[in-house]
Order: sequence, then structure tokens, then C-alpha cells
Amino acid sequence: MKIGLEITKDTQKYTTLLQRLESGLNDSKEYNFIHLRTPSDTKKAISSLDVLVSYGIDEQTFNLKSNSLKWIHFGTAGVDHCMSDSVLSSKVIISNSIGIHAEPVAEFVIGTILYFYKQFPGAIKFMNTGEWSQWDLAKKIVHCSGQTIGIIGYGNIGKAVAKQAKALGMRVIGVRRLQKKVESKKTIDELLPISNLS
Repeated sequence: MKIGLEITKDTQKYTTLLQRLESGLNDSKEYNFIHLRTPSDTKKAISSLDVLVSYGIDEQTFNLKSNSLKWIHFGTAGVDHCMSDSVLSSKVIISNSIGIHAEPVAEFVIGTILYFYKQFPGAIKFMNTGEWSQWDLAKKIVHCSGQTIGIIGYGNIGKAVAKQAKALGMRVIGVRRLQKKVESKKTIDELLPISNLS
């Protein structure tokens, strides 16, 4: 099976990834991994591939495929930029990396909340000037516990934010497009239909 990997130009990173891949396979000799450094490499190789792993594909490149191509996996969550008419009408299986950004984005959201609640800008200013008036900052500090966070969109990222916010003792209210009724779950106090936003 020929598997094209258009995921990094860096040879060292590719070699490390390949070693990890092969160590997880029962019989790595069954698989022929091909390093595709650029979209141009992919164009040249796509007609001989069984599987392609990439961050995107344009319609022109996709149309160069042969019947041997059975599966394309995208290393991103969003794939709409790759969904050309040719891709949509083909029998090639398309998969993506849904949820890949959930934890890092949730950590960023919580980090931003803490940045402002815990007065990091003021603390950094004190650090830079050497003038400490921590009691002025202490009056402005907000405790996360007991605060309410609203999450619009309760997909993978929303769920990860909710989980981390609950760990900080926050009340979590969220809305989701396909939500029919008000519910509460383990990591969310109220999950509402989107119509409740108005």
C-alpha cells in the first residue's frame, strides 16, 4: 500500500514521524510511505497512491488521482476549502482531524481568563518597573470559582472549555445549534437551544 505523507517539508521531522508510525504497525513492510514535501510532489505522486495524508488538496491535483486512491486524511479539523465538486462526487473516503484543536484552544481560553482575572498585566508592569503595589492589584483580582462563563457553540472546543471551566469552579452556560431543550450535563450547568440567545 502506497501512502503519501504531505505533512512536513522537514526531513528530520518526517524521519521521526515515520519511525513512530512504523513502530506501531504489525508489518511495516506492507506499507510504502512516501515523503511529499510540497503540493508539487503530491501532484506527481497522486496517481500511484492508495492513501494521502495532507493538510489540503486542490481540485486540479485531486483530478490527477487514479482509482487506486481510496482515502484522504486531512490533518486539520476544517476541510471545507478542500471540498471541490470532484472530491464530493468521488468514492474516495475523506476524513479529518476533528477535535485536534479542542484542548489547546480550551487552554488558551482559560489562560486568557486567568490573565485578566488574576491581573497579569499589572503584575508584569510591576516586574518591569520594580514598583510593587500588590494591594492595588489584589483589590482587582477576580476568583474564578462562582463566576459564570457563556459558551456559544458546544462542539469539541466548547466541551473542552466547559470541562476546564468547571474544574475552576465556574458556572457554565452554553448554547448549541441543534439543541432542542434546556439540559444540564456533567460539565455544563445549562445547555440551551440557540434560540435562547435572543
